[in-house]
Amino acid sequence: MVELLVAFAIAMVLLVGGVEMLRFMVLTTRANGDETLAALQVDYAGFWISQDALQAANVTLGNATWTCGEQSIAITGLGNLTLKWEGECGEGAGAIEGNNTVVYQLLPDEANLDADGCPLARLTRTHGFYDSQGVLAPSCSQGNSTVGEHLVPESTRCTPRVVGNRTTVLLEVAALVSRSGANAVATNTYEIHPRAGNVTWRQVPQ
Repeated sequence: MVELLVAFAIAMVLLVGGVEMLRFMVLTTRANGDETLAALQVDYAGFWISQDALQAANVTLGNATWTCGEQSIAITGLGNLTLKWEGECGEGAGAIEGNNTVVYQLLPDEANLDADGCPLARLTRTHGFYDSQGVLAPSCSQGNSTVGEHLVPESTRCTPRVVGNRTTVLLEVAALVSRSGANAVATNTYEIHPRAGNVTWRQVPQ
């Protein structure tokens, strides 16, 4: 009887320990997943904007302001970032010459909130290819897509930076993911040098 009670006590200790270990593993996995997701969102946004800005011959930075309760959230450069460059769609005799226009916008994402209950941001990309007459060519256009989520709006910004006699695109990206209950934050800064030698810049206030 004594041996049975001892065995039962040992089994209960092992069971409780096993449950706690499993809980720890689940929470750790979720936390690691949040860190990975935050880093991926930063990388996605940086990749897409860098790819398009490298080709840009015309850059327009537009600001915006969001409100959340009594807070005002400044969106710098990504209220409406427009990139344009000449290009060609198709091959051979059927090729179309025209212009690529890509518009990036940070938009409120009500599904993902920060600790104050204010929305984080999602980054959208809209690509259109316009022929020499300014008519949209749907078959050559990529349309609208989301290229970043869980972004911190006031810390994700795009500004011009003068380097010597050239102006580069300085992109700062921050993401926040808190599905596990802990805040996983990722940040990165990209300095993009458009290939075009004479880029036309325009800063549009809100």
